[in-house]
Amino acid sequence: MSAPDTSSHSFDGAYYAPVGLAKIELWLACLAIFLAPINAFRLPSVYVTASDVVVMVCLGILMIRPFMLGQRLHLLPKLYVLGLLIFLVALLLSSLINGDLTRGLIGQVQYLFAYGLLPLIILRAHPSESLLIAKFFLAAILFICLHGIWLTTLENVDTRYMSPPGRGRGLGERENETASLISLTVPLVIWMMRTGVLRAWFGLIVLGTLLYTVMLTGSNTGLLTFVLGVVLMQLASPRPFRDFTLLIAAGSAVVVTVMFFGEAILPEIFVKRVYGALSTGDLSQAGTVVGRLNLNFEALRIAHDNLLIGQGMDQYRLQSAYGAPVHNAYLLLLNEGGAFTVIGLLMIFLGVATVGLVLIAYPESRVTGLYLLVTITLFAMAISAAAHVYGRFWVTTWLVALSLALTAERPGGSLASKMGPR
Repeated sequence: MSAPDTSSHSFDGAYYAPVGLAKIELWLACLAIFLAPINAFRLPSVYVTASDVVVMVCLGILMIRPFMLGQRLHLLPKLYVLGLLIFLVALLLSSLINGDLTRGLIGQVQYLFAYGLLPLIILRAHPSESLLIAKFFLAAILFICLHGIWLTTLENVDTRYMSPPGRGRGLGERENETASLISLTVPLVIWMMRTGVLRAWFGLIVLGTLLYTVMLTGSNTGLLTFVLGVVLMQLASPRPFRDFTLLIAAGSAVVVTVMFFGEAILPEIFVKRVYGALSTGDLSQAGTVVGRLNLNFEALRIAHDNLLIGQGMDQYRLQSAYGAPVHNAYLLLLNEGGAFTVIGLLMIFLGVATVGLVLIAYPESRVTGLYLLVTITLFAMAISAAAHVYGRFWVTTWLVALSLALTAERPGGSLASKMGPR
């Protein structure tokens, strides 16, 4: 990765260098963001990850330095904070009235940590810090990919990292979630290529590595998210006509190659779970798509009974005829927390999107603003195929984008310089 251009990522034209506790906290934050996507590094009996421990140390430093804590709190968009409050209250109230209060409190802590405390560590007031954290995050994703590819060369792989049918789980320990996490990194790679952080040839190698790893997971959702990430970033290009034309040409070449040589060149698990469905149009070959659709239909049927007060955290699986949570975060939260939980979640997304909408009004920050909008849009789409999304690996994808957006230069200074104390 090439060094950042500090002249265009600075406040008042001067390069910012943290000192003392601020410097320690920055490097700990880099470690936290590197560990966050690695879901395997956690306690076996309770969902506490290695990243969480580092985050808590960072929070301790922020408590010692109230100025730094106040600065981070001011970086959160007000609509985001309001949405998070509505989300948590609605979910807890549903658990208190209809569900299990203990499960409700555990869910509260998980969501509060992921959406309330983790942003205080990742969001930054200085562009050099935001860029450094983004590089560490991408390094973590590449580490996960290379580890997953390496596993395919071994025999008798631990089922934590590879399912018995041969689907890659990797350090994310879950096939679809790992694939979605990797695919949600696509906008970051393309943003780095456009801003000169990554050279074009290296960026293409990174994208190829991400795509191959997604194929190893055999995830239909992951592949769709990857393709959408590339397409949306090309549509959001400063030169959309030229870049989209190149995308069509490259995409056509890939389609023709796959049509003629697909089964010979693609990973076996991908051919079995994804390629067969794509080539024949038969959804029954696309893994668990049909089963998930049945769960979605069930969730829609019973949602009218849970609109105001939901079933409570983790209660859906106990009341479902299928004995499983619906793999659609919106439908799951609608049934477990009521409509206000979903409204709160959408307010969180809208609070993030408003930052991107502000940036696209200025040529200097348009690329970063579009990157943020594409990332939060992809995330909002991806979780329609996931259950609860308090895993740290989920939120880091768009928190990195939000941090880069808040420190993007525009006339009059970055949003971070306006929102937080100096």
